[in-house]
Formats: sequence, C-alpha cells, structure tokens
Amino acid sequence: MSATPEHPENSDPGTQRPSFGVGNDAPTSHEPPKPPGSAGRAAAGDDEPPPERIGPYKIAGQIGRGGFGSVYLGVREDDTFHKRAAIKLLRRGMDTADILRRFELERQVLGALNHPNIARLLDGGKVADGRPWLAMQFVEGIAITDYCDHNHLGTDARLALFRKVCEAVHYAHQNLVVHRDLKPGNILVTAQGEPVLLDFGIAKLVNPEMAGVPMVTGPEIRLMTPEYASPEQVRGEPVSTSSDVYALGVLLYELLTGRRPFKLKSRIEQHIIEVICNSEPERPSTAVTHAEEVQTGDGTTVTLTPEKIAATRDGVPTRLKRRLSGDVDNIVLKAMHRAPGRRYPSAAELSADIDRHLDGLPVAARPDSFVYVAGKFVQRHRAGVLAAALCAAAVIGGAGATAHQWQHRRAQENLTALERTEKEKQRELAESVLRQMDGITAGFTRDLISDLRKVEGGTAASSLVATTSLKVLEELRARFPNDPQFARRLARGYSSLAQVQGGLRRPSEGDTEGALALATRAVEMQQAALATAPRDRDMRRELASYRIIRADALRALRKADAAAQEQDAARAELGALMTEDPDDTAAARLYSVALLASGDRASAAGRKDEAGALFDEAMAIRRRLLTGDEENADKLRDLTVAMNRVADARAEAGDDAGALAMYREALDIRRRTAAREPNARTKRDLLNAAGRLAQTLTARPAPGDHEEAARLFAERHELAVALAAADPTDARAKRDLARSHTDLSMLAAGRAEWDRAESEAGAAAAILRLLRQLDADNAENRFLLAEALERQGTAHAGAKRVGPAAARFGEALALFRELAASYPAEAYYPEAAQRVQGAMNALGG
Repeated sequence: MSATPEHPENSDPGTQRPSFGVGNDAPTSHEPPKPPGSAGRAAAGDDEPPPERIGPYKIAGQIGRGGFGSVYLGVREDDTFHKRAAIKLLRRGMDTADILRRFELERQVLGALNHPNIARLLDGGKVADGRPWLAMQFVEGIAITDYCDHNHLGTDARLALFRKVCEAVHYAHQNLVVHRDLKPGNILVTAQGEPVLLDFGIAKLVNPEMAGVPMVTGPEIRLMTPEYASPEQVRGEPVSTSSDVYALGVLLYELLTGRRPFKLKSRIEQHIIEVICNSEPERPSTAVTHAEEVQTGDGTTVTLTPEKIAATRDGVPTRLKRRLSGDVDNIVLKAMHRAPGRRYPSAAELSADIDRHLDGLPVAARPDSFVYVAGKFVQRHRAGVLAAALCAAAVIGGAGATAHQWQHRRAQENLTALERTEKEKQRELAESVLRQMDGITAGFTRDLISDLRKVEGGTAASSLVATTSLKVLEELRARFPNDPQFARRLARGYSSLAQVQGGLRRPSEGDTEGALALATRAVEMQQAALATAPRDRDMRRELASYRIIRADALRALRKADAAAQEQDAARAELGALMTEDPDDTAAARLYSVALLASGDRASAAGRKDEAGALFDEAMAIRRRLLTGDEENADKLRDLTVAMNRVADARAEAGDDAGALAMYREALDIRRRTAAREPNARTKRDLLNAAGRLAQTLTARPAPGDHEEAARLFAERHELAVALAAADPTDARAKRDLARSHTDLSMLAAGRAEWDRAESEAGAAAAILRLLRQLDADNAENRFLLAEALERQGTAHAGAKRVGPAAARFGEALALFRELAASYPAEAYYPEAAQRVQGAMNALGG
C-alpha cells in the first residue's frame, strides 16, 4: 500500500561550535551580592565616547558594554510615558553582515514579545554613520540572586518569584523564541518585586534556520554563559526550548543553594564540555551542607559556609537542608537533567510542579530509577522510533554483511560443485533486501512516521527517522539501479519522505524544494516500475498519489502550469481506475483528493460554479466511503475536509446560511473526534474548523455572531500556540499560529482596537518573515505574509500613523503583485493588490 496524500487545509546549524569567550558579565567567578542600584555598571576600558544623542534620546551615560556594542541610558524629554530607556548601540567595527542580521533578529524577537516580565522594545533606528540602535524599557532593578539575598527571602518566597520567571520564559517559547542565555544578570527584579527578563541578543527562533542568521563566533563574541548552558548547547548541537528549561534549573539551583551546580576551572572548550556533559550535580540539599571557596569579582577568594548561605534563606543550615530535601531536590534535578527528554517538557510544566509542591501536592519530578541509571532507557522511550532506526541502519549493514559473507563462503567452496550461478546468488541477496525494504517502506516510512506526526513534537522525530530511511533508499538505489520491483518499493519510500520534508498536507520541516526533489524521484521510479506491467492497478493508483504530492510542491514553488499538469494526469488516471472498478475504495478516496485540488484551482481562477461542483462531488464520494464505518476517524476527517470546501463555495456564492450549517457540522464532527482521540492531528483539525466558522461569522452583522466568532478565534489561538510550541520543527504549525494572529488582528480592528490589531498582525508578520527565509519560494508563506502586512497597515492607518501604514501597505502590495505575476490564472492576487493600492491612496486623502 502506498503512502497517500491528504488534502491541505488551508538549526542552529549543529556543525558549528559555540564561542566560549568571556564577555563583560561572563561568570568566571561567583560574585558576592552587589548593593541595590549597582547592577549594569559600565565595564572599565571602554574607549568609545558615548554619543550626545541617539534618535530622540539624550544620552545620560553608559550602563553596560558587551561584545556587540554598548548600552546607554537615554532620556526622552518629550515622552510622557517612557522618559528613560536603555539604548543598545552597535559598536564601530562590529557592523558586519552577520552581526547586523543578528541585531535585526533581536529587534524582531523583542518586537514580537509583550509580557509584563519581559523588557519591552520601545523604538529603534540608525545613527548618522549607519549603525543600528534599539531603545528598550529601562529596568531599575538588581540581579535576581542579589535581590533574594538582600531581602533574605526564604525558600518558598524564592520559588514563588522563580515561577514568574518561568511564566515569562514560557511566553517567549509560545512566541517561538528561545532565550539561550538565562542567568541572574539577565533577570532583574524591581523594587516592587517583579522580575524582568532582559537581553535577547543571542536569542533564536525555535527553528534557528528560519532566522537566516548563521552562528557568529569569534574571540570577542560570547554566545552563551557556560555555567548556565545545557549539555547540548556546549557541544554545539541545536538548541530548543528544552535548553532554556535546563538553564532555569541551574538558576533555581543557585537561587536555593547560593552556588552553581558545576565549578569550571578554565575556559578551555574540552574542559567545559567534560564538566557540563559528564558531571553529576550534587543534590541541592547536600550542596548547602558544606563550605566552598569561591572567587569574587575583584579576584579575592571567600568561603561560603553553610551558615552564610542559610542566613539569607531559611535561617539555619539544618532547616534549609530539610526544606530542600525530597521534592525540591527532584524538581531542580529534573529541570537540569542531561538528557533533554528527561527534563520538564516546558517552562510552564516546571512552574506547575513548583506550584504543586508549594500547595503540598504530589509532584511530577522523581529521582532517576535504577533501570534508568543502568541504561535501560529503551523501556521509557518510544520503542518504535528506536526499532525503526535500528531497522533502517541494519538494511545497509545487513545487505553489505550478507554480500560479504556470501563472497567469503564462495571463496571457500568448490566452484565446480556450486549449482547456482553468480547471478542467482545476487538475486538471492536482492530478494533478501527486498523483504527488508517491504518492512521499511510499508511499516517504517508510512506507519511509524504517520504515528509520529500525531504526537505533539513528533515532526523532529519523524524527520530523524526519515533521514535514516533516505540513506537506506539511496544505498539500495545505487546497488540495484535497474530492478523494477526495487523501483516500486523505492518510490513508496521517496513519497513518504517527500511529505516529511516539505509536504503541505502533513506536519513537515518546510523544505518545499527538498520535497519536490523526493516526489519527482518517486514519480520517476514508479514510472519505471509501471513500464514492466502497465495495466497493474495498484501501481497506477500509487503513481497517481505520487503525482498529487509532486503537484503540491510544484504549486507551492509557483510552478502553476506544471502543478496543473500533474493534477490533471492524476485525476485522469484515478477516474479511469474508478470506471474500470467502481468498488475500488482506495482509488475513490484518491480521486476525491484530486477533485478537491482541481476545485481549489478553479476557485482561485474565479470559476466558482465549477469549483462548487467539484467540491460537491468529492464530498459525495467521501460520504459514500463512510457508509458502514461511521466512527472511522480517518474517514470522518476526510469528510470534514470536503465539507469545509463545500461550505467555502457556499459562502462565496452568498449562501451564508448554508455555509454556516456546513461549517458547524464539520466542527461538531471534529470536536467529537478530538475528544475521542486527542493528538496533534485532531487538535489541528479542530483549530482549522473553528477558524473557518469564526471567519464566516465575522462577516455577519449580528452582534451574537461576533461574540461567537471571538470565542472561536480564542479557542483556535490557544490550540495554535500549543501546537507550535509542542513541535518546534513543524513549519505548518507556525503558519497556523501566524494565521491565528492575523485573524485576531482583524477581530481587534473591527472593534477599533488599533494597538491590539497592530500587535497581533506584527506577531504574524514576524513568524512569516522567518518562515519565508527558511523556504523563500513557498507561495503560501508569501501570501500569508502579504495578508499580515496588510492587516498591520490597516491597524496603523486606523491609529492615524500614516508613515508606518504606508510602509506596511507598500510591502504587502509588492508581495501581492509578485504573486499575481507568478499565478496569472488566479484572480485573487490582482484583486488583493488593487485593494491594498486603494488603502494606500486613501492615506494621502
């Protein structure tokens, strides 16, 4: 059975090593508490005089300096709301292309974050010599460790304060941002006791390749603080939200014990890796029972005794030890576990476990079992992933070993007694590998990857499995280039991998070019196999399914004519199969997919009646396929996809009542399915159904409809945030989140809430700009970005901000015109361009 397509609805580059250079606040020693107000003093030796003004801000002095630039205190006398700001200015000589991109990334990151415990971006621009600057909220406070010690906060109070930090970090993660440098100096606490998270200068998006910013290294640039960095971070591997959870664990360890879990004696890379990756930290309750010598900021050595530590916490050492023993020990060590999969899955989960502890409830954290310590972790992980990876690796090795063993035996045997020829031997080897290939393509690249896609966070796992599988396929293709049976099996594997690489119908890595290459290979291999048996129904059906997958990639890459040819060829072949055998349910299901794709093409070209008829036919087929199997989740899902297309067509035709009835029926089915089988796929289906109904309701005049739409949009957004955060590598989940922000902007604009409307559209645009950098030719990314920019322009125009409105409208107009040129048969793009041009013209009126 082939991997069949579904209908769409709607790195850190790990090879580069991080730099371990020392920055102005790199913790080469444990500094004693500073007096209030002393945090962030300028480093000595800064020979670059501060400018008198930066933008509208008069410079009152320097408050910090790092490898990239300096931070100044700016005063804006005409601003009644933000009189003072921390202004970050890039140093002369540091304005290389890479660093400028990183600076721009920081601006984008900060611009997308709006949380009371995260320093806000206020303004930005360039000074006369072209260097960029950022104005951020000026935070009057001291490092969180110093604040706790100065105020003699007990363990409970420290845990409560730390939970607010977790909430801020979790908010950043929900907005697809990993901080990567969480430490006391980047978390200041105000006089009101509120922690504020600072310095996103080395932050990254959850999928780092989306930023288009390569890793910057060099003797003056510190991209992490090793004492707070996770094992994967110091090894130079890709980081994720789990890396921030680890850093939170280290921070909590220090808040509770007064010391860090690991003591680094040098900045030599190998020493850092050895200590962070191979050492086990003491339990916090043990760490507070003995003295330790530490070095202060001025180089002197002091001794931290249990009495000194306890004096600023719970009074006496025995009481502090008792307070930390048990749950607190387990919570801290779970957060900073060496294995990312053993940490808390999110900062929110860490915070929730602390809350349970404070309420006297059982916590999720448990000490490592003997089974785990002994290395029997397979029992605690998805057996299928490991088994499949081993199976894939074994195909190449097994085939090679079989050949080697055969050659060895052949050399030892009497050739005159050998009854089989070398050709027969090779065929025997080939048949053995073919049997393994059946297991790989039928079970591994289809069933396992399909299962992983349903798991929140499963895209990365399925990608790892797929990468291993691709190596197997390429090796076998090279070994048996002219075997038609191999060609068919290879085609199955390539089609599955194409959908993992960049498919639009399933969670994917967002690599559309890679998906096209794999889908093309699948079509070519299947055509070679079919040439030996041109009437084989199974192979004809499989070839049609591969054409549909290839058409998706072609269309996404703006190759509309080629996509149409593939869609038409698939539809014609599947129609012929159904004519020959009307009971072929597999062909019928695929034919309905082809009908929906053709309907989409007709709708985009303005042929609404034709589109509606195609959608109706697809829905009728899917209702028939459901007969007698009414609770089948896959068939129900197929039906709701067609129902939503029919509802779209009714809405286009002005039949709002018919559209709403169909949308509601589809939403009801998806709610029941998600309740019965809660997984990533059913949740995504639910968010799409909620969004479609909400969009239709917003176009209606009745107030009750608008209230229902707002509830549905909120439900959709909550699901989109959760799915995007749960699977950082899924580009489609990020598109869903961006769509949700855009719709929330539309909703806010309808209420004349212009600042909220601009903020939501800006969040959508930030995600989509970065998706576009990851997959530059993907038309859907460009279209969604154009829509978000148009919404942003509308919000600025509503707030009478003419300059920003014109800028955003201009960007949207350029994108819509590009799309209109790439898809001349589609009516929507020129209409959208005309609409945006009209909005621009109205600004000057």
